[in-house]
Amino acid sequence: MNFTVDDSDPSFAYSANGWAVQAADDPDVDQFFEDTYHVATADGASVSFQFQGMAFALYGSKGPGHVRSLLSHPRARHVSLSSRF
Repeated sequence: MNFTVDDSDPSFAYSANGWAVQAADDPDVDQFFEDTYHVATADGASVSFQFQGMAFALYGSKGPGHVRSLLSHPRARHVSLSSRF
């Protein structure tokens, strides 16, 4: 079974500093799932999400100045993160 979780869902734990949400006047907000997104505004901003399952997919936007991602799992032998353009 697959399900989608929006970035505004309380199961995401964002670091206390370094995050902002979409601007109310963003003309492109409808391009994002549930019309929401989070923006990292500082180096070291982090978010965690816990789940039980075999896999997950992470979707985001791309462009100049967008995030470099590091994905980790405490019990995984290897974790891969791929970007599709």
